[in-house]
Amino acid sequence: MPAPRAILFDIGGTVLDERRYDLEAGVGSLVAEDSIVTAEICRIFRAERDDCHRVNRELDLPKWLTKCLSLRGDLATLEDTLWSAIVTLTPVPGIETVLRRLTNDRVPIAAISNAPFSARILEAELNKHGLGGHFQFVLSSADLGFRKPAPVIFETALSRLRATAGQTWFIGDTFREDIVGATAAGLRPIFISQDAVEPGTDYTGHQIRDWSEFMPIYEAARADKDAK
Repeated sequence: MPAPRAILFDIGGTVLDERRYDLEAGVGSLVAEDSIVTAEICRIFRAERDDCHRVNRELDLPKWLTKCLSLRGDLATLEDTLWSAIVTLTPVPGIETVLRRLTNDRVPIAAISNAPFSARILEAELNKHGLGGHFQFVLSSADLGFRKPAPVIFETALSRLRATAGQTWFIGDTFREDIVGATAAGLRPIFISQDAVEPGTDYTGHQIRDWSEFMPIYEAARADKDAK
């Protein structure tokens, strides 16, 4: 695989591990913790979300709840409240070392996330863990309305990076959304997962089990470039 001119990262499960995702806690914080109302709102949201996901579209949860509950007030404040109530994330072991090395090597990097929250809140979470400064930008499916594996989210990121697909690596932990999507868009994928690729899947790219296995691939690509 040729040395990257740029690298795109998935976020959840790749850069940050999800420790908690409690939709009911977030919705409950808006409806005075009425369990019956909370359960019904969550049921409706999940049904609409699943319909969207089947066609690679994305719902923006704060906007959806604002409309559903006829809420008033600042959307960013609502999103901050929901995020704190719903989500807990921690850095994936080894990611900080990788990001620091790529930054030192001046490799442009950015992130693409399938999420029902905006890029603003994802950037704030990365900053919270001291990782945000490594990324040129974060692109959220909620902002774009499309989610991986839809090609438009990869194409939008490449345009913002001013990079071509063939020069860009993409690293993610979900096979259909990340690897199949990135491959179809022409990027060079790396699958980061402890799980084996399903038998019969036509995938000849790299797979790493954790970030400790990334650097040998990166170093080999750089050495090959320097030798030419």
